[in-house]
Amino acid sequence: MFRFPQYPHYLIVGPLVTAMSTWILYDVETLGADCLWGVGLLLLYIPLQALLGKLFSKLRDSTAKKTDERVRVTNEFVKAIRVIKMYAWEKPFAAIVDKARREEVDMIRKASYLRGLNLGLFFVSAKVIVFVILVLSVKHNGFMSAEQVFVATALINNLRLAVMLLIFRLEAIHIRFCRFVFMYHMLYHWVLKGLCH
Repeated sequence: MFRFPQYPHYLIVGPLVTAMSTWILYDVETLGADCLWGVGLLLLYIPLQALLGKLFSKLRDSTAKKTDERVRVTNEFVKAIRVIKMYAWEKPFAAIVDKARREEVDMIRKASYLRGLNLGLFFVSAKVIVFVILVLSVKHNGFMSAEQVFVATALINNLRLAVMLLIFRLEAIHIRFCRFVFMYHMLYHWVLKGLCH
């Protein structure tokens, strides 16, 4: 989807866009506190995105383990095909391979559902946030002009993109930090063992 090195500036731009968009909606478009509910809803999307990322990572690991298991069983099946044919064990071994494949496909299906939920939330989030702002503004002010609706929609769409790219950058920094810590510990133990022996 997005390549991490292309968007390092969103670590700075993301919070600035959030602050400026909120100020424009709050003060310039005179939506007041109604826009804060929408921006808050968008900012709640960050922890939800992090949770979905962790779930997706766990599912990807589970899928890799299931795939490895299926490949291992299939390789054993192929290596021992003469013995299996000689004793007519095709059906029991085929059932084992089929079971491993069903478990793998089940993990892939769960990951696909999660990916679909994530994409659905991405495309629906801006519309829901604009809807919340519209309803609250009409409830409190009694009306909302077409200009306010247009500006609110445009700013929320820009804000959503900035927040999404900020999430990707933060995730990339987290991954690089974890790799650095892992490599540091590996190097430390390697040097420590090398000095002790």
